Amino acid sequence: MKFHIFKKNILSFSWILLQAVLISAITVFSVLPVSCKVSTEGIELASGDYDSPTLKELKVIDEKTLEIEFSEWVRIRSVVVSPYIEGVSDSYERSISKDLARAIAGASGQNGAIRCSIETSDDGRKVTFLMEDSTVVGKKYEILGIVEDSHGNSLTFCVPFNGFNPCIPNVLITEIQPKYKGTENKVPVYKCEYAELLVLEDGNLAGLEIFFASYESKCRFIFPAVDVKKGEVIIVHLRTAGDGCISETGDDFTESTRTFSNSNVRDIWSENKSKCLNSDNDILIVRNIVNQKIVDGVMFSNKKIDEWEGNELSFAQLLVDEGFYDSIDIDNSAESNVGTSLKKSIHRKNAKVLREKLLEGELNIEEFKLQKSSNWICTEPSPGDL
Repeated sequence: MKFHIFKKNILSFSWILLQAVLISAITVFSVLPVSCKVSTEGIELASGDYDSPTLKELKVIDEKTLEIEFSEWVRIRSVVVSPYIEGVSDSYERSISKDLARAIAGASGQNGAIRCSIETSDDGRKVTFLMEDSTVVGKKYEILGIVEDSHGNSLTFCVPFNGFNPCIPNVLITEIQPKYKGTENKVPVYKCEYAELLVLEDGNLAGLEIFFASYESKCRFIFPAVDVKKGEVIIVHLRTAGDGCISETGDDFTESTRTFSNSNVRDIWSENKSKCLNSDNDILIVRNIVNQKIVDGVMFSNKKIDEWEGNELSFAQLLVDEGFYDSIDIDNSAESNVGTSLKKSIHRKNAKVLREKLLEGELNIEEFKLQKSSNWICTEPSPGDL
């Protein structure tokens, strides 16, 4: 008798367990993001879209307008624009005092947030943010937001950007030092790569960037917000090494004391500490970040290669397309046989004459836009002296 009762209880328990398993399975399959279809071979499971949208590009259109492009149609769930917060987060200290951390306060819109309205393109991929207040040239901001696609996949993003600069000046590359030398006879000298630029009109440097084509994705220098005047000469040092590497963003041009500095012109230093170019064959580019237009570009080569390749080829073609060169032929490039002693650099021959004409108001920029190898020569470095 006891055996029969025990057996009956086991059967009851098994049936209850089986029901629980079936109910669980039904529940799981009802919430899993899959669908099924019947085929001649049987039932197939078809996966859905589980990938979050991605942010492809942010553009600062003007003082009050941002544009962000996403990989697919998106719906804006929340967004806030606020000043960018420098320094280390103080979340730990604030958590002890039970006060909101500065970084979190900024992201949540409690740190001078800028109200904005939103417009979306017809395909839902581009979103335009129209801010109520104008951004300030050279000041940093950030936009924090959450978007989701048509399948409910979400993306949280936080992207920094600089205040729009409506007065980005044209500049002309007048000298290039593509080599680096750390020591001479085991004594530190720290002779760093540099580019000399002639400013062609009054403006502010914020929004300009300079880089070599071979290292575009690794080492681009974005200029600080500095007011400059027509005819001013700037030395952009493309590597920091040793003491005295001080960017002169004010009126004192004697602060920079490292090799290749000039106390009569403005020295600006990149924080880069390593190689940033192919020193024998490369292309130096100055570009407007806002509209991606090339401001000036110079191809240089030791003429030991037959043609440009990779990223250098791409930028060589861009320079032709935008009227800086009539051909990507290596023979059009400036001679780069500078040598390892750094007793030479690549100079634009007529730079001083161009500056004189510029200051006299007689210079037509289009007259010298077209580059050719005969405009350049290798001679003694003279940073800041054109």
